[in-house]
Amino acid sequence: MPPSRTRDAKVPCPHPGCQSIFLARDLPRHLRTHLSPEQRRAYEYECKACGHRSLQKVNVVQHIISKHVNDRFHECLYPGEPACNLTFTTSSIRTKHRNDAHPPDTEYPGWQSVLYLTLILLVIGDIIFVLVLVLVHILVLALAVLVFLVDIVLLVLLVLHFLLVLFLSSSCASLGTGSSCGAC
Repeated sequence: MPPSRTRDAKVPCPHPGCQSIFLARDLPRHLRTHLSPEQRRAYEYECKACGHRSLQKVNVVQHIISKHVNDRFHECLYPGEPACNLTFTTSSIRTKHRNDAHPPDTEYPGWQSVLYLTLILLVIGDIIFVLVLVLVHILVLALAVLVFLVDIVLLVLLVLHFLLVLFLSSSCASLGTGSSCGAC
């Protein structure tokens, strides 16, 4: 098995009592959570400002940004009354705030118009789809009728040809000359 597939394979945690399943590449990091507090310290990252510790560096960086840096670039922008102008250090904290403080069922100004507009667009799309489908069926039906009419014309021409041959052969025989007229 190629190495990339081996790293993407799902494996269970071998620690007794742990029912977690991880990608093979994530298992070593998870196994550190089963270490004793003394053993974990060798693998933990630490915030130099307050001593907060985590097994993942990204968690400590996120902690520093949210607790010790005043850069708040992620604004809530809830348009309701009163307007919410809170700012957050990360977009994930802002999203959590929005879900907690302004749930989707809250009456946003224009919230229903967005839903109605979405519904109208979906209905218009369905109508266009049905119209195109009907048009295709009409074109196929028209083509079938045209093929049927061509078949009828060919059949009429064949019958006329047969009658003409029959008429000419009977007219030559009625002359009684016994000679061929050249058409027969």
